Amino acid sequence: MERIHLFHLAVAVLLSTTGNSLLATVPCVLFDVVPSAAAVDVTPPEFFAANPTEKLIVIQFPISSLVRLESENGLIQYLYVISGTNALFQIVDYAPKTQLDSDVKGKVSVEKHRGESTTLGLKVYTPHDLFLDGDATAHHGANDSDSTRFEQLPPLRLIAASGTMHRGLSAYFKLKPSTRTTLEGDKTFAITAHVPASWRAGLIHVNCQAFGQSRRAKPYRDQDDLVCGFVVGVYMQGDAVPRKACDTSPNHNNT
Repeated sequence: MERIHLFHLAVAVLLSTTGNSLLATVPCVLFDVVPSAAAVDVTPPEFFAANPTEKLIVIQFPISSLVRLESENGLIQYLYVISGTNALFQIVDYAPKTQLDSDVKGKVSVEKHRGESTTLGLKVYTPHDLFLDGDATAHHGANDSDSTRFEQLPPLRLIAASGTMHRGLSAYFKLKPSTRTTLEGDKTFAITAHVPASWRAGLIHVNCQAFGQSRRAKPYRDQDDLVCGFVVGVYMQGDAVPRKACDTSPNHNNT
């Protein structure tokens, strides 16, 4: 039975330095990553013909997170970084990709109105000592109005961003909560790597980090000693020897 290693992002030292007033706003997150994963050979024939000493592999990493201490409202984002351990492991693709979302479905109708009106008045009185006495009034009015109606796409916000780091040695995944998505639960992340054709197994580092917001509306970032680090043993699918070594070796996890 595989061990489940859970790590706290909020530790007692941090809580004691920030004070009890921030206890409910400091996110306490439990992360979990599988101890080993299989790599699948996805090398297309044309790639192998051009690069006979290399191959392409895909590895999937299920990552779970649980938010504790009722701190869901204080979370801003997660940051996952998946890294190889040497320069021969080059990440060339990753999933999921960057995603944008909106609470509005379809297009937004916009209607603008503009009105303009001018009036000119003139009143003339004759002197009382003249035989003619009266008044004259001149009035001129003009009214002009127009309206514009059009449709535009609703504004989008970022809910997930991904890319490579360190010249292809790492891939990052940044996740943000929204009204229709949650940071909690199990999500699967995949990388496609370029490795030597003789590659059979190796180690992958998976770092998990949570970002939160304090009551003073000042964002804070967890320090390096609060980042959850996991080491995952990876092996070629169908290769029993390295799989057994990955399954029986102790997990190396850093907090």
